[in-house]
Amino acid sequence: MSPFDQHFVYAKVGGEDAFAFPDLIPGSIVRVNPGITANLAFRETSPISDHHFLVEHSKGFFCCRIRILGGGVIVPFDNGLSYAQVELQCPQEARLWGAIDLEFRPLLRVDEPKVPKDLARLWKPQPLPAHQGFGQLLKSTRRTMNLSVREAAARSHTIAEVLKDDRYIISPSSLSDYELRNAPPRDFHKIITLCATYGLRFESLMKRMGIDVAEAGTESMPDRNLFRVEPIGPAKRGDVPTVGTRFIEKLLGEFQEIPLFLRDSLGYFAGSAHVSLDDFFWVGGDEDPLHPYLAEGLLVMVNRRRKTPFHFASKPWWQQPLYIILMREGVYLACCCSVEDSVLVIQPYGRDFHRSAQYRLHQDAEVVGQIVAIARRFS
Repeated sequence: MSPFDQHFVYAKVGGEDAFAFPDLIPGSIVRVNPGITANLAFRETSPISDHHFLVEHSKGFFCCRIRILGGGVIVPFDNGLSYAQVELQCPQEARLWGAIDLEFRPLLRVDEPKVPKDLARLWKPQPLPAHQGFGQLLKSTRRTMNLSVREAAARSHTIAEVLKDDRYIISPSSLSDYELRNAPPRDFHKIITLCATYGLRFESLMKRMGIDVAEAGTESMPDRNLFRVEPIGPAKRGDVPTVGTRFIEKLLGEFQEIPLFLRDSLGYFAGSAHVSLDDFFWVGGDEDPLHPYLAEGLLVMVNRRRKTPFHFASKPWWQQPLYIILMREGVYLACCCSVEDSVLVIQPYGRDFHRSAQYRLHQDAEVVGQIVAIARRFS
């Protein structure tokens, strides 16, 4: 199977389920690779896993490392927070969706997580439904998202406004019929709305409706419905890819896919509606980064209007702001820094020892802007 044939799952870390904090923070969007779970929970007793997993249980979802106790029993591992240690039996009480391999992390608002009382106290896991029909899937997903029927219907109006088509609107009564009568809609637009509203995969929803998407497209389309395009001739000798093209191809190979939702999420990460291509910097070539977040970093987003660096002595490393610095010789540097008497002081947080370098501001170094988001590999 080609890497581009994989189907990734995406999840957003909430403020009350951040077991992996500060490896993952509230607001982080993670990509989950379902291919890294095969029979993992049924191995013999092992120490804490290297990978972070997206785990589903009767109270919802969380991302964390796990302890494997053998016999299909796992225990979620938190990084020192006061979550109760609960044994979960796979697959009856817990489902491993896959391992996290990529994180999109916002850096503007780094909030500490809150441990809810029902997860801080010892709780008894409930069995996950073995199989859900179409209506049961909609109902359980809506309850997991803590949405009422009217709130879910209101989201369909937002989708219709964005797509400028009223056929995507679903009324509360129709949603109730879908859940109670287990009767899927006949209009394809409604199916798209359900996927977008409840965060369901199109293939999974169609399967619950009794439609196998894999069998679609097996019949050839009539010529009258096709727009024939003239075949492209062989490339000329001078048509050599540029360095920039090769770099983009390499970057796409790293990501394997670019999720469509990121198109309208850049403002969320940047804290600004004005984002351009010039605000992105590649940091994947730094073998000795000055901050743990940059160790597996690929791309960072920079807010060029935030040019005054701050360093907070009373805050831990994961709360320190990061900046892009342009050195006089034309080299870019990603780091924590501060200004002291017109001197730019670099504050290293790398795993290896680094001295705190000092540069004359506006002469030896210039602050390009503050790093407000980072896309990094995750293992």
